[in-house]
Amino acid sequence: MGQFVTNIVDAAVWAKEKYAGPLFMAGASLGGALTYKAAAAGAPVQAIICHNLYDFGDPQNTLAVSKFAPLAGVPGIAALSAKTTRLLAALAPGLRLPYMMLGKFDKMVDERNKDFYPLYRRDPYPIRWITLRYLASTFNTAPVIPLEKNTLPVLVINQTLDRMVDPAVTRGNYDRLGGEKKYVEIEYGHWAMGHGFEAEWVKIVDDFLRPLIGAPQSSLSPGGRMSLHNN
Repeated sequence: MGQFVTNIVDAAVWAKEKYAGPLFMAGASLGGALTYKAAAAGAPVQAIICHNLYDFGDPQNTLAVSKFAPLAGVPGIAALSAKTTRLLAALAPGLRLPYMMLGKFDKMVDERNKDFYPLYRRDPYPIRWITLRYLASTFNTAPVIPLEKNTLPVLVINQTLDRMVDPAVTRGNYDRLGGEKKYVEIEYGHWAMGHGFEAEWVKIVDDFLRPLIGAPQSSLSPGGRMSLHNN
């Protein structure tokens, strides 16, 4: 997780040096957490968009986004998981684990995109394995600035039809978030595409960013329900 954050900060610094104007950053699912972590670690951005907001410095959050979510509420289990994975990773950091066992990937889309998951399963490019070191980092890598002490404008988008990760996780982290913030719920699953999603996403984000740069409101009008997804 720390390497992900470093890479994102480096890319943002490069973009800020190369291009003029304000810089914004967005991420979804795991990327929502990484977007916040990178901004907290010094990425030179004016505002961020988190499609889902998870706190991987909180072991309960790590369990809550996985197949083992029911264990997140059992006293002591989250802390024990963090400590155990940290100790095991010190012994065998490169030990590989099947990625698909960690999350409810069969629940990643709603009925409108039900044909996507079989294609995803056959695709050779999505990640299939992670190391024990990576798993341990998801339990033990807190953001440099806790959510409660955030000062950057943040848009948090939450999917009400998410069956992969309980939307309550994102909502709870949004409630913890300090600073200027905005919350939008959209009627999609964890992953979404098509069905007007892209235009609706642009409208949501555009309405959030334009006041920050003093630009007039967008003339875009979504053709249906507010909707978004994460990635």
